[in-house]
Amino acid sequence: MSYKLDKPYTEESRLDFIVTYNHNQGLLIEETEDALYALEANEVMQEGVPVVDSNYETRLARAQADVEIAEIKEQLAEIDLKSIRALRAGEKDYLQEYEAEAVELRNRLEALE
Repeated sequence: MSYKLDKPYTEESRLDFIVTYNHNQGLLIEETEDALYALEANEVMQEGVPVVDSNYETRLARAQADVEIAEIKEQLAEIDLKSIRALRAGEKDYLQEYEAEAVELRNRLEALE
């Protein structure tokens, strides 16, 4: 549910609105010709009116998957470094362990992409 501050408003009430809803609650502030709005994460402005974004769940899931993809890629890079170090040291036992971890991470990555 969005919040609304109708125009005309004072600069002080505008700033109070922004602090209350954006700074303290993290809502997105949008200004139209008629009012100042504080939108929830699942809302967007359409034709000057806040509406529930029908694509919100999809966008949220994609953003979460993108974060997980980045984490997996970072873990794969770490495994690559460990493998190189193991090769240099002649510790072939560790290579099989690292390869098993990498295969599991690649499978998770493939499922997400």
